Amino acid sequence: MKKLIFSTVLYNTPIKDIKNLMDSIESLILAFKEKKINIKVTKLLIRDNSKNPIYSKDNLNLGKYSYKVDLIRSHRNLGYGLGHNHNLLEQNSNKDIWFIAINPDVYFQGKKLVSFFEFVTSSNLISCAAPLIYLPNGNIQYSAKKNPTMFSLLISRFSFFQKLPILKKYLNQNQNRYQNYEKEFINSTFLSGCFLAFPSETYKKIKGFSENYFLHFEDADIVRRSSFEGKTMHCPLGQITHIRGRGSHKSLFQQYHLIISYMRYSRTWGFRLF
Repeated sequence: MKKLIFSTVLYNTPIKDIKNLMDSIESLILAFKEKKINIKVTKLLIRDNSKNPIYSKDNLNLGKYSYKVDLIRSHRNLGYGLGHNHNLLEQNSNKDIWFIAINPDVYFQGKKLVSFFEFVTSSNLISCAAPLIYLPNGNIQYSAKKNPTMFSLLISRFSFFQKLPILKKYLNQNQNRYQNYEKEFINSTFLSGCFLAFPSETYKKIKGFSENYFLHFEDADIVRRSSFEGKTMHCPLGQITHIRGRGSHKSLFQQYHLIISYMRYSRTWGFRLF
């Protein structure tokens, strides 16, 4: 039997978002049972990085779920990647266990992920996979990108650049927008960190997320490292919705860490202008 361990990291996350995520995982369990799929969700690990914790077993109503939920409080803001590492690197791993790093602002219908998990967990070639991601307005989040460059970073962050046809075309190519996200499997070394599924042995072999990043480019780095262990791909057999706060567009603090993380990414992988 294949087993799934979910991990999520909170930082002042609305309680309703966390409950939506937990309800989504419960619906996945029911969908596996209805379709008699031999895959089991064993637990959800919730790492709370908030400075002033507001979450408890009671206000999250953890007792209502059929799977185990561990609520763990950090003593400091570990960030996204390090938070997942604290959750997952301590877990047992073998060829039948998969780790899913998921944002708390993600929700889905369980029946829309059954085929995704059937496909990825049956493959010995996949080292990281992500499903088709929709935004709440129904638009696709173009999340299976080429490796980041300075141009792609600037154009995606400052929309006025996208008014120039040549720059808009460049961004579309960088985000693989000319491919059919709803139907095509897309090999990508830069998948969105809001939902990443890893064979547990791969996650541990590469030592999870790098501690060199805080909030940004953690996903670009871990997927790229995973690509040396197998295929890293967008798999349209599954569908989720991502609320996507895009904090780096609103906060100077986030923009600062975005720049710092890109510099660290460039030191590791080499700087590319375009």
